[in-house]
This record gives sequence, structure tokens and C-alpha cells, in this order.
Amino acid sequence: MEFKVPAKQIFKISEVSEMMQVPDSVLRYWEKEFEDLQPEKNPMGQRIYRPHDIEVVYIIKKLLYEEGYTIAGAKKQLKKELARVGDSSLSSAELSESIRKLRWELNEILTLLNRNVK
Repeated sequence: MEFKVPAKQIFKISEVSEMMQVPDSVLRYWEKEFEDLQPEKNPMGQRIYRPHDIEVVYIIKKLLYEEGYTIAGAKKQLKKELARVGDSSLSSAELSESIRKLRWELNEILTLLNRNVK
């Protein structure tokens, strides 16, 4: 992929909008139309875009604006593009849960190590 996501893990919709040069409303519309674009929301209800989400936005924009696909055509092509780039990875929710479990396990290990030091 020729687009490089900045080295940051969480982006606000306004940041993604600016980065992709599309209005916030377009991003919200794409979320409704493309099932592969589902950024999480924080406890305050604000969208949280992860690097994977930004890559999906980039592909959608490229398909619609540069390659001239319709929404329906872009949906089909997006599936192919994501499969081609190996998007068989975890969803954002699954990844977040895996990270939470890993943190918990690391804290348990740290607790055990601290007990043995005393």
C-alpha cells in the first residue's frame, strides 16, 4: 500500500478527515455504507480510528475518487482489496480484547515476580 499511516494508534474523526481530505460527514456516511469500516467509539461516543480503519478509508477513497467506482462497486472491490492485502487479521474489537487480556496476564506475572522479590 502506498499510503503510510502516521505512527499513532488512535485518531479522531477530524484528524482522519484532514488526513484524507474529505469532510467528517463523508466518513460517517462511509461507515454506514461499508461494513469493513467500523471504528470504535470511546465512552464519550467519539469515533476512534485505528491504523487499520485509516487504511480502509484510504482504499475506499481511492476506489471512489480515483478509480471511479460506484458505492456498490467499491463495496465489492474493497472486499477483494482487503483480501489481497491479507486482511484476515483480528477486528478492532478482537484486537482490543486480546490486548486487554495480554495486559492482565502481564500484570499477573508482575505481581508474582514482586512477591518473589520480597
